Order: sequence, then C-alpha cells, then structure tokens
Amino acid sequence: PGVVKDMAAWRTYTPVIDYSKCIKCMTCWMNCPDSAYKVDKKGFPVFISVNCKGCGICVEHCPVKCISKKEMK
Repeated sequence: PGVVKDMAAWRTYTPVIDYSKCIKCMTCWMNCPDSAYKVDKKGFPVFISVNCKGCGICVEHCPVKCISKKEMK
C-alpha cells in the first residue's frame, strides 16, 4: 500500500540503448537512482522497464551517447 511497483505506468520518456555504440562502461547502471538497469551475461546493461521513472539521468551520463530518450505513447 502506498508504494508504486511499476514506474512505467506514469513516466513520459523511456531510455533506448544502441548496443552497437555501447562500450559496457556501466555508467548508466551506476548513476540510475531507480536501479533500472542490470547487467547481462555479455556485460551489457539491460533496461528494466518497471523500475524506470524516465528521469533521463542515464542519457545525460552516457559517455558515448548510446542511450536516447523515447517519448512514451
């Protein structure tokens, strides 16, 4: 009660990762205030939709700009 379990229900933007540009630095994972990333077996960040509130911090911190914001519809 009183705790939102699925942040995707109210966010405006969602991150989109271009894995061809990703250098596996995990800056998105380290800076995400909502723990919306995990690491897959190959070392790439994987976005967890239900944890994301769409703040865009991952987009701003990515050193190679492989993460962009997509407007939710």
